[in-house]
Amino acid sequence: MPGGVISLTPSQAVAVHGWRAPLRSMNWRHVLDHDELDFRALRDLGLSVETLFQLQPDKTKWLATLDSNHPKLGAQDLPEMGGVWRIHPIRDLGVSLPQLAMLGLTSTQMKRCGVTFHDLRDHGLTHRILPVFQYSLIEWIDLGITRSFLRELSDIESNEMFQMPLAVVLQNIRNEE
Repeated sequence: MPGGVISLTPSQAVAVHGWRAPLRSMNWRHVLDHDELDFRALRDLGLSVETLFQLQPDKTKWLATLDSNHPKLGAQDLPEMGGVWRIHPIRDLGVSLPQLAMLGLTSTQMKRCGVTFHDLRDHGLTHRILPVFQYSLIEWIDLGITRSFLRELSDIESNEMFQMPLAVVLQNIRNEE
């Protein structure tokens, strides 16, 4: 997909194209040709996520810029960008587990990005790291947490994380593996 053409307000046109030739539209090529135009800069100009999706709906085009000196997106853009483009933070951006936790994505945002409990576990999630995400038991269940993973918790750990004994936690989990 080459991307679309989007309309700009007069102030956006001046910010993007300058005073001399403030075109009232912009295309993906223009974004690629101007180092300063990345997802955050475009959002700061007041362009909505939906408008940027219209500009370039193909996530592979955004991701292809990661290898350049001026990438057009970063991990910090995931809360707004991830679900719309289905950008997987681990597979597509190579985000580490600590980085992912620091982003503060909700479990709903993680799910929209395609992240599952298995992705997190395969990327190094342990019982000790689990609380860092600050998700409720229901949110972990929604991401696909398994009984086999939780069986290793002690009652004390279960109470600290979920405010209930391990036996009660396990009763709520249907996913065996």
